[in-house]
Amino acid sequence: MNSDTEFLTKVNGLCDLFDEVEKMINSNGERQQKTDFMLCDLEHSLENETLTDTEIIGIGRKIQELRKDRRCLRNEFELIKKFIELKNRLLETNNRAIFKSNMNTTMKNLNQPYKNRVFTEEDMEEIKKSQEKSVTIKIETKVDAKKIAELVEKKLTQREIAKKLGCSQPTVNYYIKKIKKEGIENENND
Repeated sequence: MNSDTEFLTKVNGLCDLFDEVEKMINSNGERQQKTDFMLCDLEHSLENETLTDTEIIGIGRKIQELRKDRRCLRNEFELIKKFIELKNRLLETNNRAIFKSNMNTTMKNLNQPYKNRVFTEEDMEEIKKSQEKSVTIKIETKVDAKKIAELVEKKLTQREIAKKLGCSQPTVNYYIKKIKKEGIENENND
């Protein structure tokens, strides 16, 4: 193989590698969104259904699995952000070492163990113990249909309404659909 052909092969390989990275970048958001939707479905089930302990454990395990997947996707996203920020440095020889160092530092930071943001370890233990005592659990969120209707009229998004009322976005979506179908008066009779 002559040097022209070898050079062209390496350039083509580099282009193929950049295409693969671009596909990863494009698919990351879609995969994060799908995982978020699955988590919402499970949380909606916990909020709106009467479940046995076994069902709650099953849903809890699936949530745990999805949260791990979500963290991996989030870490991948952080690496992608850093890559996009630094990719132009790849063209200059002197900057490649800095690029590699920055990417490795980002990866190291992402691999730090998770630390609770709100709950202390004692809080988590208390939450776990409280669940051991129950046989069937129904997590109820009292949602005022009139309040949802008012907030919809004020042009708030479902996410904003959920945050304001302390419930999930799928719950708000459910109530909005039900209000549109049955009216507010029927909704409050549930």
